[in-house]
Amino acid sequence: MKKTLPLLFFAFISLFSCTSPPKEIAEAYFSLGNSYYNDGDYEQAIEYYKKAEKYKSNTERLYYNLAMAYIHTQQYQEAEKLLKQLEEKDKNNIKVLSVLGYLEASKKNYEKAEEYYIKAIEISPYDEKLYHNMAVFLAEQGREKKALEYSEKAYTIKQDEKKIKVLYAYLNLKNNPDDTDALMLAEEAARADQSNTKLLFLLVYTYEKKEKYADAVSLLNIIIATDKENREALFDRARMHLLYTGETKQGLEDLKSAMEKGYDNQKKIQQLLNSPLLLAKKEAEEILSSASK
Repeated sequence: MKKTLPLLFFAFISLFSCTSPPKEIAEAYFSLGNSYYNDGDYEQAIEYYKKAEKYKSNTERLYYNLAMAYIHTQQYQEAEKLLKQLEEKDKNNIKVLSVLGYLEASKKNYEKAEEYYIKAIEISPYDEKLYHNMAVFLAEQGREKKALEYSEKAYTIKQDEKKIKVLYAYLNLKNNPDDTDALMLAEEAARADQSNTKLLFLLVYTYEKKEKYADAVSLLNIIIATDKENREALFDRARMHLLYTGETKQGLEDLKSAMEKGYDNQKKIQQLLNSPLLLAKKEAEEILSSASK
């Protein structure tokens, strides 16, 4: 942002501040803060939002944006102070309620967080984002069955929103692993968003249970192509090759790579070693023994 923002704009601000009413000066600083915020330079955004704050203009927009910048810089107490002020002014502001819910969840005050999320939904019952936020919150606590209920409502309202579709597809398949429609939706969502490794891994394990090993390997190839350091994907691809596909050489290479990158899930390692399907068991044991030294 510092490189792309014209120096002329700074000169304009200086001249502007000498000749313009306070409201216009505040708007100029606020706009500059927004430019930094949109560029991801949250420290600079805070600096200019605070300059705008001195003029006490458009405080609702300003405080909300400043609070979000504080959150991005992990200054949660400062953010909460501003959001509480906004809540006092408007107790039905769903954006403020949602962010307060997020802050309470970050402090592990889950009951209070849930209260904020539910209140926002009660105020605006047709807002798919609110249902999605609630589903994310519940899923992060491991309450995936309840999360599915909210995710389904979000998906019903807006099916073409990618993140909503991906979460619903994930939760639906997780809760209904034998449902053909759930699998088809998850496959469709995965094609639309191949960056969502959580969904891809769920599909990998679903394919493994259904003995569709080639499909599982294809998804693991996608994950590894995107992130060559993903030791979980490397180990799982090693498992697929050493247990099912017969591609022993590739399996041993993947196993060695996963262990070199620090793979340490002992439960899955023991399951691999104890499997009667394991090919090249001696070589696999040597790799695992070498990695443990």
